[in-house]
Formats: sequence, C-alpha cells, structure tokens
Amino acid sequence: IVTFPDFDGSVQRMWVAPPNLTALPGGACPEQGCPAMLSLHGAAVGCGPVWGKSYDLTPGGFPYPAWLVQPTNRFHWGTDWEGPGYDDGIAALAYVDAKLPGAG
Repeated sequence: IVTFPDFDGSVQRMWVAPPNLTALPGGACPEQGCPAMLSLHGAAVGCGPVWGKSYDLTPGGFPYPAWLVQPTNRFHWGTDWEGPGYDDGIAALAYVDAKLPGAG
C-alpha cells in the first residue's frame, strides 16, 4: 500500500504492483519507463494484495509489463469514478509516474 497526495491535498491510499519484467525484452522497462495500468473497482473493495491478485492469470503472478495502480477512490464506498473519483485516479497515476522507479 502506498500513500500519495490527492488532487485536494489530502493523503490517500492505493495498491501498486510492479510490472512483470519477464514479459519485456531484456527483462527491463524501456528507457522511457514501463506504462501504468489503472485498475478501478466497485464499492466496498479493500485496498491490498487480494485485489491485485485478481489479475494473476498465470502461476508466475501479475502477467502484464506495466505498473498496476489501484487507488481506493478516497474512502470505503468511493465516490464513483467520476468527479472526485476521476481526479483521485489521475492523481494516483501522476504520483506513480513521478515517484516510482521505472514508471513512465
């Protein structure tokens, strides 16, 4: 779980999983960084690895060569993914792009 400054200055939480580098040529992100994949959810979904593991399609774990970004949408029931929820998702992506190594 990672905390990040949201669009309104509040501190919010998200689950972030690194890319599966075995899916990339040379086993590394490109020079410009690996992409980020925004994952949205319904109401009352907890933030953490169980949510992220829903993407595990292979025994090797998360199959995509991208950062998996799963913001909480501000509180337990969220705010839908429009208005403040949309802004929350964009702020989460911006934080990953700016602060996590290999994101781009």
